[in-house]
Amino acid sequence: MAEVSAGLGDGNVEASGDGIVRQVGLVQDISGKRFFAFGLEVVRNYLKVDKITDLENAFAVGNLMVPGGIMSINFAGSRFGQISYYKVLKGEFPTDYFKDKIVLVGCSARGMGDEKSIPFSKYIGLSNGVEIQANIIKTILSGNHIVPLNKITVILLILILGLVMSLLIKGAKIRDDILRTISILAGIILISFLLFTYWHIHLPIVPLLLTVILVSMGIGLEKILSVEHKLHKKIFELFKGSQKEEGIEESVETIARLTRELEITNKQVQEATEAKSRFLANMSHELRTSLNSIIGFSEVLKETGI
Repeated sequence: MAEVSAGLGDGNVEASGDGIVRQVGLVQDISGKRFFAFGLEVVRNYLKVDKITDLENAFAVGNLMVPGGIMSINFAGSRFGQISYYKVLKGEFPTDYFKDKIVLVGCSARGMGDEKSIPFSKYIGLSNGVEIQANIIKTILSGNHIVPLNKITVILLILILGLVMSLLIKGAKIRDDILRTISILAGIILISFLLFTYWHIHLPIVPLLLTVILVSMGIGLEKILSVEHKLHKKIFELFKGSQKEEGIEESVETIARLTRELEITNKQVQEATEAKSRFLANMSHELRTSLNSIIGFSEVLKETGI
């Protein structure tokens, strides 16, 4: 064991600001002396490499290249066998059982204060230090460390995604907006899964999903407000139309009233005319009768010589 564990390595693993272990520093400079990470030293011993070569942005362990500085640990699919140290001491395992294998000795019992959260702790629970170191070693040996995207790339992706979302759902119906939004969300999840599985690229899925949802909600709200505005405008136009119709109805009623009054007046005029005609006829008859009498008496007087 002393031969296998030869060398001095830094076994400290710091959690991120949210208390989750995602990365490991592969080198530490302490008092002018460089110390490589414990996992990197274990890999160097396992590969029987004399020296870790410090390149410009990476470390070389023989033909194996690892990122320089900080490495994102790939915890996906990690399964490590655990054996009780007590059983080993009792000789329950043959001496060649551990040949050509990397063996880590550590405490895995719960409640020992060596438990930390990893990205999968929500599903598998907390991980102890020796399990985290095993994941670091596996990540270095397999070369599948996670490649996180820098902030500028993430911002550009968010802007491009927001623009694409605006173009896709701007002129569509609200029902189509929902279907397209669901399709885009599913597409982002699928692309993120493929990038992580085959290229070990960590796509920040949460801000992208939030971008899609917020853009979709914003455009949907704008459409709803636009429909509401059009509805209010239509109601106002209908109200004005009803007012106009009421005015027309009032005008029609006024005309009808005036017509009735005119008919009454015309009837009264006709009655007055008829009365005048009757009066004139009567007066003419009376006058003719009187005049005829006068004319008759005048002629009689004229004839008799009175």
